[in-house]
Amino acid sequence: MLKLFRERFDKITETRDESERGRVDIKAMNELTKEGKIIKRCSSIIGPVPGVEVGDRFRYRVELVIVGLHKHNERGIDTTTDSSGLKKVATCVVANSDHFDKINDPNILTYIGEGGKPRGKTVGNPNPKLDSKPSDQELKGGNLALLESKMSSSPVRVVKGFKVNRMCPRRGRTVERTEYIYDGLYEVKSCEKKQGLMKNWIFEFELFRCPGQPDICLKGCKR
Repeated sequence: MLKLFRERFDKITETRDESERGRVDIKAMNELTKEGKIIKRCSSIIGPVPGVEVGDRFRYRVELVIVGLHKHNERGIDTTTDSSGLKKVATCVVANSDHFDKINDPNILTYIGEGGKPRGKTVGNPNPKLDSKPSDQELKGGNLALLESKMSSSPVRVVKGFKVNRMCPRRGRTVERTEYIYDGLYEVKSCEKKQGLMKNWIFEFELFRCPGQPDICLKGCKR
């Protein structure tokens, strides 16, 4: 499915008019889905996804949707109902240093909850300056699901986004973009409400990597 998707993505990119807008990855996925050539797999599985191995790399965010790691194109936290049918737990998080997540430690992920994040050039700036601070994060949705995962010791899949430089033939130059790597299963160990860099209240989660999984060298991936 990923091979078909990447071929369609390249074809659309090559033939696309400069004035056209919209995400090429979404267009490629929607076309192939409509044609019945790919089927978006269910992401409601708690734990490992069959066919996806630790260390698998993905060029585009929607590829996570296609293989069933994460069902959202943009949101960082994916959730599902637990076995009791009463609570939502987290199934997967997509971490990215541009969103103030700390992803370089091979065994510990510091993940900032959803909501209250600025957009644009302030994201990822260690000394951001804004005229007004972002809204406070709330303990609901994905944030509440991550807390429930902590309480029930439910494993969470972790995908890390990292910047790479890729040659863009159409532009004739190297461009920086985000690619993704599946880093395996983690357990949520702590949840702390605190003031973030933007002076708004955030939820900071610490996730520890489950033992017995292959090691991932993020620096090697970036190279």
